[in-house]
Amino acid sequence: MSYKDSNDNYFTAGELANLFGVSKQTLLYYDKIDLLSPDFICEKGYRHYSIQQYLDLEIIVNLRSFNVSIADIKAYLTKRSKNDFMNLVNHKKKECMDIIRENEAIIKSLDVIYNNAKTEKPYVFNKPLLTFQEERLMRVTKVSAKDDGKDRIILFTKHAQTAFHSKKSLEKHMGWIISQEDLFVERNSHPTKAYFSFVPNTPGHKSKSKVEVLPAGQFLEIYFKGTYYENFSRLVELINKFMELNELEAVGDIYILTIENHLFYTNTDDYINKIFLAVKNK
Repeated sequence: MSYKDSNDNYFTAGELANLFGVSKQTLLYYDKIDLLSPDFICEKGYRHYSIQQYLDLEIIVNLRSFNVSIADIKAYLTKRSKNDFMNLVNHKKKECMDIIRENEAIIKSLDVIYNNAKTEKPYVFNKPLLTFQEERLMRVTKVSAKDDGKDRIILFTKHAQTAFHSKKSLEKHMGWIISQEDLFVERNSHPTKAYFSFVPNTPGHKSKSKVEVLPAGQFLEIYFKGTYYENFSRLVELINKFMELNELEAVGDIYILTIENHLFYTNTDDYINKIFLAVKNK
């Protein structure tokens, strides 16, 4: 009887799997990726693992319990030493700290989103209000007249991703801009000139591309429910009457800002939006 035929010095795949609480399929996978291969396979097809492979699997199982990647484990088993082990541990610790920082940032964002959604705001709908607004910075994405519906959706999505960095955009508010000339011309719809979103009023943003300044001044604003395109005729009438009564005239473009939309509602009648425009005394 040869040495390799003796079961006293080798573990079968089932025995080794049971010892470490892994499946035989896991051992097959480790063999397939050259992480841990049996010392030999007998004529009957049984896989046999040596004491050294037992020790290697002990390392693999323990490192995997800390979510160390297969690639990092494979590299370590190829070249192992105390110094390499400490480097491996420090690398994994750094990964964990990065995850903690990312999750802490997510938690802060979620707290802001939750508190904003929870706070009941005293909106007064369909009533023109005259307010004074400080200077605000806006990120703006221009829309061309040749852009069709799909092109505009793509531009809108890219704007959101650039402005709010994907997942952190959950409750960020975006809107669109209409030129003054288009708003006060009677028509079935008003073409979008650009998409916009407000950004923090910090020096760093002023140097970034596609950021524009909305000057401080007097603004006429109206909160309304539903979509703009279902309400624009009534909104234009309210704006015209208010400006005529108060001897005001529009200055610059018109802004429509989404406050609450499909994030909260399936019925567009429940949406909350705000239209606002800079005005001055005649």
